[in-house]
Amino acid sequence: MDKVSKVYLKPGEQAICGKGARFIEVKEVDVSLFTSWIKGVFEFENMSLLAISRQLSRWYGVSFQFEDESCAERRFTGGIKKYVPLNQSLDILEKTTNVVFKVSGRHVFVKSLKNEI
Repeated sequence: MDKVSKVYLKPGEQAICGKGARFIEVKEVDVSLFTSWIKGVFEFENMSLLAISRQLSRWYGVSFQFEDESCAERRFTGGIKKYVPLNQSLDILEKTTNVVFKVSGRHVFVKSLKNEI
């Protein structure tokens, strides 16, 4: 078994370790992006829709299905209030990322705007 690396973080730093990685990367981050939920806002900085969908999935109890990888990798920067209905959050993302969402029960289907759902 390989020895696990250790790092000590200072305020404003984040440790990143991928599966099977033998090292830990430390980088400085904007802490407000990781603590904004305390103020009732999700803040995103150049984040992929895939990463955003993971956060929204947990908050709203829905699952996201993307048309293709390029759609999932579209980027968004901005804030979304936590205590608004799901459709309001999705509307903000639609207007800024050139995708369209279709909600069916607890599933959200994401397609490029050029394609119809």
